Amino acid sequence: MHRALVSSPTFLAVWSLAFLSGCGASPQSREQSYGDPIVRNASGKVSMQLPAPQPCEDSADITCYPIAMPLDHDNAKTSRMTVNFGVKAASGQSREALLVLFGGPGDPGVYSLGRWLKRVNPELLNRFDIVTMDLRGVRSSEAMDCQQAAIDYTFVPPWTYEESERLTLAEGAKTAAAACVKELNRAPDILQYYNSEQAAADLESFRILMGYSKWSIYSLSYGTQLAQTYVTRYPGRTKALVLDGPVNLTVDLLGYGRDLALAQNEIFKKLDAYCKESPECAAAFRTVSGKATVLKAPTEVYDLLFNKLLEAPVPVQLKQSDGTITETSLGAYDLEFALAGSLGSPGARSRFLWALAQAYQTGDFAALYRIADGQAEVFSNIPVPEKKPDVAGQPAPYMSSGVFWTFICNDYGTPAGATFEERFDQFVANAQPYVEEGLRIHGPFFSEAVCADWPLAPQSVTRPAPFEGKDVPTLVIGAEADANVPYSHAVQIAQNLAEGRLVTVSGSQHVSYSYHISCVNEVVERLLLEGSLPESQRRCEDEFVGVWPVKEASAP
Repeated sequence: MHRALVSSPTFLAVWSLAFLSGCGASPQSREQSYGDPIVRNASGKVSMQLPAPQPCEDSADITCYPIAMPLDHDNAKTSRMTVNFGVKAASGQSREALLVLFGGPGDPGVYSLGRWLKRVNPELLNRFDIVTMDLRGVRSSEAMDCQQAAIDYTFVPPWTYEESERLTLAEGAKTAAAACVKELNRAPDILQYYNSEQAAADLESFRILMGYSKWSIYSLSYGTQLAQTYVTRYPGRTKALVLDGPVNLTVDLLGYGRDLALAQNEIFKKLDAYCKESPECAAAFRTVSGKATVLKAPTEVYDLLFNKLLEAPVPVQLKQSDGTITETSLGAYDLEFALAGSLGSPGARSRFLWALAQAYQTGDFAALYRIADGQAEVFSNIPVPEKKPDVAGQPAPYMSSGVFWTFICNDYGTPAGATFEERFDQFVANAQPYVEEGLRIHGPFFSEAVCADWPLAPQSVTRPAPFEGKDVPTLVIGAEADANVPYSHAVQIAQNLAEGRLVTVSGSQHVSYSYHISCVNEVVERLLLEGSLPESQRRCEDEFVGVWPVKEASAP
């Protein structure tokens, strides 16, 4: 089975930006502050034009503005590229703006905004022009991708870190980088301008063209990285800021991989304690040995199965909906991939535990195979997630792996080294000390190893100073069981804020606002609508593991 390792679950999951309103606003007067992007000519007049608004292809309720942005905002003679902004005009009379920045980098912003609008408080839609954008290279912003290179980037994470494993990993990363750049069909000297600094300048250009004096920002996942970059580079333009599932920009590329690997492994360990307290889970992992009843922990069962699969893959029979049987197999790496991909939400954790117990008790690995292969297992008490088509009736647009790698490698650079081997070996050295600790998930150490051979990626990038937010009221939301961005990053960011609060969510998932957690929704909307932060740090409760699955005997 092929595995696309644009993991960091999209650092996930998800990037995204957001922008302003419908109805044309007149450009505001020249602002005498540092850092204006190239929106004006030498005489201070606006040199870029706001195009006529047009319906967005990905959402009929959103108005789009495709802008000819400078490729390099620091070079007045640079060529131009189209960056598309989407705006949902306020239903009321207000001219306030709310910028929404999604994840990735590489998620389709305009499409994501259309879905986000259906989940939020209607008062936000009444009060604000709500803005987003398709990041450079995404969807309607001169789309580029390297789907095939990402699919082919199948590597077996090292478990012993012997030389043969290192060579296999290195060859996979080097091949993926070259294949992706070829598939993107952009020259390296063009790709270097696909980064968060230029994207922040795109945002500021659009703000100026729309005539907004300030806007509030809600950001999630990668969007929190872009939001921090924007607020730091363009002070005085942001009224309020929400960082949901945030990335700590002081952490370098190797440090991020290490933090995420450790966080994911800790989340799995916590499932042992859950199973001791949950009657359904305990029953699933309980066996009888002679006269004794033995309850094995999920981590113990995982290790038993993993070692079995290391010896040889097991055959798997998949029963299809029409009653036919498909034969395949499951290997050790597939099991690790299934585990890593199942830690991101309460529902996914419960389904993985059920599948793990099923394999242990009956020898049937079909459910684990379906999880590893991204298929939906059928349970009588859990609805199958609906795949929402876009307006054209096609499958929903997905994240661009090419944009993900390009932005990550340009933003974070690569470890220093004269050769690819020297740079790649630092990814190996970063992971090796943790081998003896018995880590079960290794992927995050290597998912961005393509940066070791990315063209024109800077070396040894100096990371930004801790984000302070200065005069911007900032709300930081972190979930303790976030498997996409470590919860520790939210804690670290909140500690340095000049005016901010941390909201901790127990259990839960990567992003918390606009879903079912009313405690989170209330504090976010109070900041955006009233400008007020909680008096102190806040803790919100959510489930760690979802409802225990029930399987019908006749289900495939």
